[in-house]
Amino acid sequence: MALHIVQYQPEIALNTGSIMRTCLGINAKIHLIKPMGFEFTEQSIKRYGANYVNQVDYIVHENWETFLKKVDVSQLYFLTQHGKKFHTEIDFSHCDKDYYIVVGRESTGFPQELLKEHLENSFRLPMSETTESLNVSNVVAVIAYEAMRQQNFVGLC
Repeated sequence: MALHIVQYQPEIALNTGSIMRTCLGINAKIHLIKPMGFEFTEQSIKRYGANYVNQVDYIVHENWETFLKKVDVSQLYFLTQHGKKFHTEIDFSHCDKDYYIVVGRESTGFPQELLKEHLENSFRLPMSETTESLNVSNVVAVIAYEAMRQQNFVGLC
């Protein structure tokens, strides 16, 4: 399995740094979709907590359309408050499949007009009614480790 985390137009460097550390820890690739709300350089990301940025498998895409040309759309899974399924209902267990977990902007999430095309592959984390959302880096960690659990933590010690 190749797990990919896709951060759509990230706005906060600290969150991206944290997600990069998670990706490094589980051997996942991170895709960053421009525009970003911060300067993306190795030095700036190190400053925000990703001390191992030179070891992280990442790619920066110029925009959403460019990214879509490089992936199989059926392998995209969207984390959104509008998801009808819980994260535990997504089957990440196939070792020979690529999974692309897409998270939206910290401020506005993933655009509704684009999400409409992918509602069947959208999901959410359950949470209390008093909580609107969780920090994106925390959510990515929960989802990534659920995927790894379903894979019996293959490749991890």
